[in-house]
Amino acid sequence: MSIEDKTTDPLLEILEKVRSIDTRLTSLEVKVDERLRETRPIWEQALKEIMDLRLEIKKLVCKQDVLHEDNLNIRADHKELLQLIDSLEHNSPTE
Repeated sequence: MSIEDKTTDPLLEILEKVRSIDTRLTSLEVKVDERLRETRPIWEQALKEIMDLRLEIKKLVCKQDVLHEDNLNIRADHKELLQLIDSLEHNSPTE
């Protein structure tokens, strides 16, 4: 066996392994692309639902703010009425 043969054999083995890795990588890329095509509609639907939920949350926060403001106004009116009643009770002629 010549020196050239000894050098060529390991190089051929390395080349074969590189080709094998390349084939496996190509196969893996195809599988990843297929999986992406399968899951893309799922993720698009999930994203749409998340965006819809965000919009609903914003609406709820706005309604909560209005409700809170109404509640404060009612409490203020109630306090004013209690003070008015108290004032009337103290200023009314006693029987």
